[in-house]
Amino acid sequence: MHEYDGGMGVELRQLRCLVPVAEEGSFTDAAIELRMSQAAVSRNIAALEHTLGVKLVERTTRSVALTPGSERVLAKARRLLTLLAELEQEARAGTDKIRIGYAWSALGEHTTEFQRRWTATFADTELRLIHSNSPTAGLADGTTDFAILRRLPEAAAVEHIRIGAEKRYCVMSSDDPLAPRRTVTLAQIAQRPVAMDLRTGSTTLELWPEQARPQEVIAIHDVDDWLTLIGSGAARGITAESTVYQYRRRGLVYRPVRDARPSPSMRLGRRRTRRGSANALLSCWRGFTADTPLQSKRTSPTPAAAAPTQAAIVPAPLRRARPVRPLWTSLTVSRLAVLKVVYPPRNPVPRIN
Repeated sequence: MHEYDGGMGVELRQLRCLVPVAEEGSFTDAAIELRMSQAAVSRNIAALEHTLGVKLVERTTRSVALTPGSERVLAKARRLLTLLAELEQEARAGTDKIRIGYAWSALGEHTTEFQRRWTATFADTELRLIHSNSPTAGLADGTTDFAILRRLPEAAAVEHIRIGAEKRYCVMSSDDPLAPRRTVTLAQIAQRPVAMDLRTGSTTLELWPEQARPQEVIAIHDVDDWLTLIGSGAARGITAESTVYQYRRRGLVYRPVRDARPSPSMRLGRRRTRRGSANALLSCWRGFTADTPLQSKRTSPTPAAAAPTQAAIVPAPLRRARPVRPLWTSLTVSRLAVLKVVYPPRNPVPRIN
């Protein structure tokens, strides 16, 4: 039988003690952070271990260390405390909030202007962009309401709508032999290792012809690791145009890929939610892109150098959303069924191809 038998139930004060203990590495420093006694912190951790039936920390005379099985408990504890803090903040503020997640880049060079237009149009609803390095950009775990997806998750069916198109770019170190070129090809990129995020990235080996694929693929897990690896000169990468504007770093250059097939659509995805939330986002986006298309107005040295990649946005619930007349939408209810809903627009809006 395990050392711990289980208990009545997890209490918030126990979770609030676990996080600083893990971050500070000692009960003493955690007690100072929490403004409580060291004995109280120790009792709360022991009670949490008793309740969960698992040992969370290894205690020594000078420090504590997390056990291998405590990582998931700690991650969920942080998530719960974050959601609770947001709940308290919303209750005090008395305003609605929409959380849009993204795994790599949000809307690129258009992100700031989109946020400003949202604030001007829906002043009583806060729009928050959240970086979430997961296949659903936070939709699956409830940390986001909508998500900007450039690759549909395989394990979870999400409703989504296509919102635009982007070009593909190759990113490489500034001393790469291809850096002086104005455009590059897939065959040229494949001559060196290629870094890919196979969970959330839009680039896969299927982008290349079967006989001309890179000989080596280096798997990474987030955009920072991807950029760091490429900056060292150890690999090249391929990404959507929005990354070019959102992640500029010294020592890196971006070049259009002139023969790449269109990438998966950029989509706005959502969890189960009222349609009003999605319509509010789409209304703001359509009005924005009527003046500023998703594809950059700037032209590269060779205008038609890169094949466009499609993009989409993922929606989530919005409370008390202002009534917005439904726009043209095309929602994928699951990977196997597509539901098309057509509403007459108030004002004709150019379609995004």
